[in-house]
Amino acid sequence: MDEGASILNRRLGPGASRRSGMRALICLFLGGGNDGFNMLVPAGRGYSDYASIRSGLAIREADLLPLRPLHPAACGRVFGLHPAMFDLQQLFNGDKDPYRARRVSLFSNIGMFQNPGESSDGVRARMACGPCPAEAANDHGRAADDWMGLRWEDDGITGWMGRAADGDVGWINCSLEGYNSLQAGLMTSAIHLNTRGRRMNLVDEGAGLPELRAGGLKQLRESLRATEEPGLDLGRCIPGESPLADKLRRVARLIQAGRSCEDLRLGVFLYEGGWDHHTDLLRRHAANLGELSRCLVGFQNVMDALGLSEDVILFTASEFGRALVPSGDGSGHGWGSTGIIMGGGLGNGRLIGRYPELCKDSTDICERGVVRPTHDASELITQLCAWMTGGTLHYG
Repeated sequence: MDEGASILNRRLGPGASRRSGMRALICLFLGGGNDGFNMLVPAGRGYSDYASIRSGLAIREADLLPLRPLHPAACGRVFGLHPAMFDLQQLFNGDKDPYRARRVSLFSNIGMFQNPGESSDGVRARMACGPCPAEAANDHGRAADDWMGLRWEDDGITGWMGRAADGDVGWINCSLEGYNSLQAGLMTSAIHLNTRGRRMNLVDEGAGLPELRAGGLKQLRESLRATEEPGLDLGRCIPGESPLADKLRRVARLIQAGRSCEDLRLGVFLYEGGWDHHTDLLRRHAANLGELSRCLVGFQNVMDALGLSEDVILFTASEFGRALVPSGDGSGHGWGSTGIIMGGGLGNGRLIGRYPELCKDSTDICERGVVRPTHDASELITQLCAWMTGGTLHYG
């Protein structure tokens, strides 16, 4: 993996050329706790440790989809993707069109550290004999609010995307899920994207928009009305009748409208529930990952067709990962997990961050197979917010 002290710390060179007057950052929140260590799985010499600790929840090594990262790990570790994620594997490896840049990466073992800026060594030392905070709380809502606010033991008033909008009049947050703590600011809240038939509308319910931001919203609304008949067949590009496919089609319409808006930063929040697999994990997780893979690849293909792949980033998040040690045919709440990031001219095809050691005596694992994160979520979020305002992403 591209391992380093920071999950995003290697400069990729000059910022990507802008093809529109907009940048969009989409957070797809997988509610319930995605089992990231059955999504990205060690293969080769690392597989036996994985299979030992996961026991009946282990994916067979022969079924893993091989990944060919641009920069193989110096330590010689190799990884495979869950067998249900064939579409995403092709996008990662560049199999369909080797002459085009790879368009997706995976980041490993990210989570909320308890103290801002605390290193993973500090987490190991402090948590050596105790449970992880998310597991101690055993509360999905609190863990999600902690992640969305990038704070522990906070009053839960604001989220990091809301605070970003508070400080930038060109930043407009839009939600397909109604109110959410991620986009709650002190002075602003999210605009809601409502759909009736083929018509879509942005509803401002007291979002606290100053005059400059209100002008940007008016321009976005007008552009959205003008694109009620999108030039692309979104039903064919992002197929299926699932809630996730429908949401991503609507986001694609919104972004298509936003590309004509000058100096717009569009923050989008999506929530996809059903990832809390205390029972029947192998079957249910495979179904979730297969749908996620198909929908994300379809969405990225739409962004490519619109010429917006460098102006849009989509990433996945979850309130926590899952414990490695099985509990029946499922698993309990964990801490660190693995996510997906795509678009933004990132120079993709990378495995980002340090994957935990899964051997018996690993210091990365505490009781019941709960994995301590090696990277703080704030490292990723800080870089994404900087990219939104015209900066360049750094990889580690």
